[in-house]
Amino acid sequence: MTTCLKFIVILSVGIGIAFSQWLYAQDPARDRLRDRVETVIIGKFAESLNLSPEQAEKFFPQLRLYQRNMEEIQREQRELRGTLDRLSDAEDSSPEEVAQLLDRFSANQQRMVEHKRHFLGEVSPFMSPQQVSRCSILMDEIPHRVREMIRERREFMRDERPAPRRAPPRQSSPRRRGR
Repeated sequence: MTTCLKFIVILSVGIGIAFSQWLYAQDPARDRLRDRVETVIIGKFAESLNLSPEQAEKFFPQLRLYQRNMEEIQREQRELRGTLDRLSDAEDSSPEEVAQLLDRFSANQQRMVEHKRHFLGEVSPFMSPQQVSRCSILMDEIPHRVREMIRERREFMRDERPAPRRAPPRQSSPRRRGR
């Protein structure tokens, strides 16, 4: 019995190590994608806003802070959307529960709008009104561009995968045809 228990423990540890290595292997790819997206975003803002070095020094830390805070709000929004989706399929969901989730969803959307306005208020003292207005437009366009970039990357990765190997087609024997 103890040999069986030792075997189970060793097997469990081995599976745990293999799984953790697999998870670790996934994170660098995600980190590279995140870094690439951030680089594209920074490049797009720098190009479109034509920031001076002094403006860039003040702007980009504010932008990173805005993005970190916005990611949290968007994560909550996705969770709420998922819950609403599940409730829409459930037969036993109550009107009160749905109304409460819709209120939270709307409040979260309002938080996103307020967060954007706060960010624009933070950067407006050192940017021209034209830069602030372009920044506002970019803030709305960038998420769409990022999603498009991620979608294109996924399609590229899917196209680059080797096709699954298939068994060669079976040849019918000449004797069977005549029968």
